[in-house]
Amino acid sequence: MQHRLYVEELFKSGIGAAQAPGAAKPGAARKFAALTAAQWDGLREIGTLKVRPITFQSGSSELNVDGRAEVDAAAQNLRHYPNFRVVVRGHTGARGDPESNRELSQERADTIKRHLLVTHGIDEARVRAVGYGGERPLARLDSEPDRAYEYRLPRVELQMVAESY
Repeated sequence: MQHRLYVEELFKSGIGAAQAPGAAKPGAARKFAALTAAQWDGLREIGTLKVRPITFQSGSSELNVDGRAEVDAAAQNLRHYPNFRVVVRGHTGARGDPESNRELSQERADTIKRHLLVTHGIDEARVRAVGYGGERPLARLDSEPDRAYEYRLPRVELQMVAESY
């Protein structure tokens, strides 16, 4: 996970643990208050949960077996950070109709959110799904072939965020 040491330090120091306002005591689930879109936008990014690519049926928002397994693994990792909220960010490639890409990425992010809520019982107020389409492409790696780059573009990220204290 990006910024892993920073997140671990926050957890140990109390921001990620029981000292934060409304935080869960060790072993207990935190109750999250619902937020408006503006409040979600004002949250501080903590880090991106490192997950293997979450795969879907081509051109659809339906998770395949491997994709479900990756979301299940991510849900297990989220249990280590019970006091952080999660933004599910959906992305697509840059080719094609921008509006269709944005809609597909939103549907994919919604699918991940729904899976986390229904299958893993994660608090709905803890998770937000956002689709960006091709608006926020990944940086291309040095000497990366076109095919490899295009393969990396359609993805879903799980970003951990927190209130500022």
